[in-house]
Amino acid sequence: MAGTVKEYDVPHDLGKIPTLCTLDSFENAAVAGTTIIANAARRENWSHSHCHVNVTLVNGSLDGCVAHFKVQGK
Repeated sequence: MAGTVKEYDVPHDLGKIPTLCTLDSFENAAVAGTTIIANAARRENWSHSHCHVNVTLVNGSLDGCVAHFKVQGK
């Protein structure tokens, strides 16, 4: 359902606490026309191995959706 927001844990191998985690790309082979947006979430809990993002469904379905994130540090 459009407007659905889910939090996801994004594992990374940066080796330090990141300063930025952004949506790089996404695809959904199961549901054409899927569109999502993502925002950083709970930055205070980010660590050297993971960060959190909130993914909002704009159109389509989160089922079958695969998102790729760019994790960066200073």
